Amino acid sequence: MSWNVFIGVVLGQIVSSYTLGIVGVALDRVPSSMTLSSTWLGLLGAGSLIGLFGSLLVGRLADRYGRAPEVFHGRYARPNASISATTIHH
Repeated sequence: MSWNVFIGVVLGQIVSSYTLGIVGVALDRVPSSMTLSSTWLGLLGAGSLIGLFGSLLVGRLADRYGRAPEVFHGRYARPNASISATTIHH
């Protein structure tokens, strides 16, 4: 196995673990600042895991069509999704 692949996998696991840890800490504090049901809290927690599986899809698409289109489109899709998420009112 190549050292680049090994280091990439290890760093990916570290980032994933950090993300899940932060979500767990944040979910403890959400009910005090927002009025969310347990269903919504569960969906928020599951969203971070769903994102991990989404990276498998994006990785396969990048393998098929190249990295440059994924990076180019992601550069615009991620900020737009973030801005859209902040403007949603329930």
